[in-house]
Amino acid sequence: MPRFTALPCITFVSLLMAGCTSLSNVPPGTALDTAINEYGTPTQRCNNIKPELVNWSTQPMGYYAWTAEVDEQNIILSIQQMLSDEGFRLLDQHDWTAAMIACWYGPPAVDEFARWKGVTYRTWSYRYKQGGAFNSLMYMYFNDKGQLVHHHPGPDPRDINDGIFRGMD
Repeated sequence: MPRFTALPCITFVSLLMAGCTSLSNVPPGTALDTAINEYGTPTQRCNNIKPELVNWSTQPMGYYAWTAEVDEQNIILSIQQMLSDEGFRLLDQHDWTAAMIACWYGPPAVDEFARWKGVTYRTWSYRYKQGGAFNSLMYMYFNDKGQLVHHHPGPDPRDINDGIFRGMD
């Protein structure tokens, strides 16, 4: 199971202050320490797999998470913004476990139980910009063995103006 560390407030502020730059602009071959100095402490590091995965996430309230693959010399091999339509397409290419998803996508915005096709599953939800524009959640359903059995996008309930989350008088 991956080892998690909490996202310090300073990291979130660092990501916001980065403004026009993002971790997506970090080129392969960059030392991990350089990225940490510029963007702050990672949300988590999964060093139980090779290459090591290092994740900076703005969950639970933000819409972005960058994951870097890092070699044994702490050099970034690749880095990508995972909470995107392209990032979530990876879920269709492999058999995923909750531990693998946590390493690649970071901690979920919401961890709860929900029903799908009459069965109750542990469900993780990740905030992201569907189509690069629409505030959405990607819902992921796990069986009792922690294996991903289904995923689908949906609107972020925070943005539904039904009087429950916004616009209450």
